[in-house]
Amino acid sequence: MLAGGFSTRRYERFPFSGELVFSLSRIELGQRREVSSKAEIVNTSEGGLCIKTTLPLEVGNILTFNFQGKKEQAMVKWVLREEGIYIAGLMFLKKRF
Repeated sequence: MLAGGFSTRRYERFPFSGELVFSLSRIELGQRREVSSKAEIVNTSEGGLCIKTTLPLEVGNILTFNFQGKKEQAMVKWVLREEGIYIAGLMFLKKRF
């Protein structure tokens, strides 16, 4: 929140409680590997989600998942690490399935 009550966020966030099952591709030892994991959804907006997961995530990772009955892809825009938990901001990609 900026002085005067203005926020730099593009979309309003809404609390959301639920589990998210996602997958992402990683390159390990020169080989592409598909990784699946679970996350807790913290909040949602028109532009994306905030999640908590134990799987280490990096900015730029692309996650694929089902959300509200639709197959979605989102890019990790930021990550915070707190005691082995990764809190990440995801931005929905415009291309929808």
